[in-house]
Amino acid sequence: MRKRIDMTGQRFDRLTVICFDHRDSGDSLWRCRCDCGNEVVVRRKNLLSGLTKSCGCLKREIGVEKAKKMREVRKKKQTEDLTGKVFGKLTVIQPERISSYLCRCECGREGIYSAGDLLTGRRRSCGCGPKGSKPVNIDGQRFGKLVVLRRNKEASAAVSHLIFDCRCDCGNEITVYGRELRSGRKTSCGCDKRTTKNIAADFARKHGCSVCADKKYCNRTICKYEQEFARRKKNEMEAKEDAND
Repeated sequence: MRKRIDMTGQRFDRLTVICFDHRDSGDSLWRCRCDCGNEVVVRRKNLLSGLTKSCGCLKREIGVEKAKKMREVRKKKQTEDLTGKVFGKLTVIQPERISSYLCRCECGREGIYSAGDLLTGRRRSCGCGPKGSKPVNIDGQRFGKLVVLRRNKEASAAVSHLIFDCRCDCGNEITVYGRELRSGRKTSCGCDKRTTKNIAADFARKHGCSVCADKKYCNRTICKYEQEFARRKKNEMEAKEDAND
């Protein structure tokens, strides 16, 4: 067995090691005294890594301080008018709704942000790049099956993110977040994710069957409309094979 390193007397933030307590799961546990007077047993690796810094009093103090700060922000939010003030790249134009303001960024884009985000510093810009940069125009660009038609200004202002109107190759038009287009998470209106089961269910509904796609309330083992759809698909494939021959 490896010789245990004596940590007695060592200090880790608010904790001072008193003595060795016991071993558990291959790690040594040490009894420590906190600056507040409480004694706790802490794993050696937690002391060395800084994961445990006190008996728990530090976490409580941070929580109290954070709550105090939030109360001050809430009070300031309710009493102070932020119109005309500058927060980073944002200039407050006017109150928009309860505890929210319409702001203009240095890049020229406008958006609605909460007073709490402005006062705490969580919101310093519209999300644009370096100072002076302008929103990238992606009108006409293709992302998979989607072609960007235009930027949807109303939707973008409402959610404070770039949203674009796009047309899919199948003909459908949808609105998409710009970040989803750039990251590749959105490449169609959803038409490429349709399964044979979905198509069969649509066929059944079109021809008079009102049963849901999973046939939860259907007393038939096999849907007659689904069988008809399968026969038609088979005939189409055979016709294609004959044409190729």
